[in-house]
Amino acid sequence: MKFTATAATIALLASPLVQALPSNFVQSIAAGALPVRDVAVLAELEASHNETLAELRAGHFTALGEPGSDSDIEKRNPLAMAGYGGMFLITKLGGETVKRIGSNIRKALKFETDEIWFSEKRCRVSFRTQGGGNQGVWSYDKGYGYNSPSGTHEFHAPWVDSAPPVHYYHDTGIGHFSVQFTATDKYAWSGIEGTKKCGFQGLCNPQLVFYRDGYNIAINTWDSQGSKAECYYSNGERCGGLCKSGVKNQFASGGAKWAGDCAIPCYSEGQP
Repeated sequence: MKFTATAATIALLASPLVQALPSNFVQSIAAGALPVRDVAVLAELEASHNETLAELRAGHFTALGEPGSDSDIEKRNPLAMAGYGGMFLITKLGGETVKRIGSNIRKALKFETDEIWFSEKRCRVSFRTQGGGNQGVWSYDKGYGYNSPSGTHEFHAPWVDSAPPVHYYHDTGIGHFSVQFTATDKYAWSGIEGTKKCGFQGLCNPQLVFYRDGYNIAINTWDSQGSKAECYYSNGERCGGLCKSGVKNQFASGGAKWAGDCAIPCYSEGQP
């Protein structure tokens, strides 16, 4: 999915004031992960997100955790394929193109003995919640360490039992993506199939959607939970999932702290 800069953005970057700034400072204006504020881009993303959820509900998707019917290699490695469970490809592109995209995504996110959700060799996203509304999203392009994300957004967005808000971002290495926390301890949103309530008081279980040119990728984080021990002892054959999440401090002042981390496709990965 391609997005164009607004006239205001172009004018800003072309202004004498910005042109006089050091080049590395000017580049930082467009780099990193920031919440999408452009009204036109937001409208495109919202429309694409709504279509993605509609296609998922209608069963019009490719589950990347299931072996292809014509792939002997994938059929022989069902446990390795299961590590991609909870990840779906949504597109109207042709069958062979879809197979190439799916294969390329799995190759890019190949499991090894490391914790893929922390590996600097992959693009990643982290998410945090506390209590009923404090949330945070951190994105990591390849090469960014855990304490130096390429983008950060901390905010307060409580909800009870309506459709949970969707937060849209852009990261230079990841592209456009969205994060939607789907559950509380009392409510699992029915707009996405298979959502699960939190086992603590607060928010949890985000769905991630990545917006591409001609296709989108959705990851239901609660269905893609990995295991450090399984990944290590199976040499990457039974990692279980792309994410690792759980309660970090159930008795913290201000409410339970919950957190998760996922390995995700970079923008350049998975292209047909």
